[in-house]
Amino acid sequence: SASASASASASASASASASAQPADPKDKGFFPSEPLRCTATKIDGTEIKLNLDTTQTVEMARQKVSAILGVNAGRIRLLLDDQMLSPKDLLVQVGVTNDCNLTIVILPPIYGRINNASMEIPDNVITAKLDMHDDLRLHSSWRAAQTARREQ
Repeated sequence: SASASASASASASASASASAQPADPKDKGFFPSEPLRCTATKIDGTEIKLNLDTTQTVEMARQKVSAILGVNAGRIRLLLDDQMLSPKDLLVQVGVTNDCNLTIVILPPIYGRINNASMEIPDNVITAKLDMHDDLRLHSSWRAAQTARREQ
């Protein structure tokens, strides 16, 4: 009976020490709420200070950046190092830590409209559309220049 109670207390102390260890951020389990203060930097070097929380998703961080910049959240992508962060993941799961630096990428306005319509369009289709508009703009300015020369 004494050995059974010693075994039970050893088992209880082992489980208590296991639960005292910090959770692995890659696990999908429970994460305690802790503040995260990060810097988000646009490609032009503009920095934004963000007060986040470990229980927030990347989408919540995008919404904060969107509100600060006045840009539709559908156009904003956040990167940590060279990894684009998925909006549905928790910040702590993707490796966002206190004092980290996120990179902000702002996509063309078409992405915001597509996001608002809840449509999934492959990047190559959108790239082709943007290329077409560039070609049309180039062709239009070339045509305008030709017309102006003829009128002189």
